[in-house]
Amino acid sequence: MGLGELVGLNMCFELSAFCTSIAAQSDDADFGIAHGRNLDYGIPGMRNLTYTIDFAKDGEIEYTGSVFASYVGVLTGMSMRDEPWS
Repeated sequence: MGLGELVGLNMCFELSAFCTSIAAQSDDADFGIAHGRNLDYGIPGMRNLTYTIDFAKDGEIEYTGSVFASYVGVLTGMSMRDEPWS
């Protein structure tokens, strides 16, 4: 697959993106903030191409993310560390 074809596939994802997400904050200090996202893309077969990846450093998982096969980038990610990041 050439670079142009890969970029074209990524644009299909972006142009058809109708994800629903929600964020909520709890008064409970131990809970913090929760974020949910359903990745409800309208392209047939996308559900079968979704997978979760872990980014590790020195054997410890630093980040977890949701991606589509052949998509360049991470659709949704979260830190497994205690400190906040963006």
